[in-house]
Amino acid sequence: MLPEGVIGYLKRADAVAYRPAIDRLAAIGMLTACRASVSGGWDRSGDRGFIGVRLHLAKPKALLAEMEKALESAAVPSQETSQD
Repeated sequence: MLPEGVIGYLKRADAVAYRPAIDRLAAIGMLTACRASVSGGWDRSGDRGFIGVRLHLAKPKALLAEMEKALESAAVPSQETSQD
């Protein structure tokens, strides 16, 4: 199990591409998270570890479109005043 906290970073170009989706979530008070796979192992003779983390994310545009669709369907309908 990996410790809590930052375990890596997106490449600069990827960070720029994912920024609109992350900002959209942050604007409504939501955190960003995704599934990830950890691979690698430990070289006991050299006492060094080689660990890789692969994030399971949709492409940025697909992620943003999927997220917007989910947010629209979860939106609370506005309350209209009824006329009696």
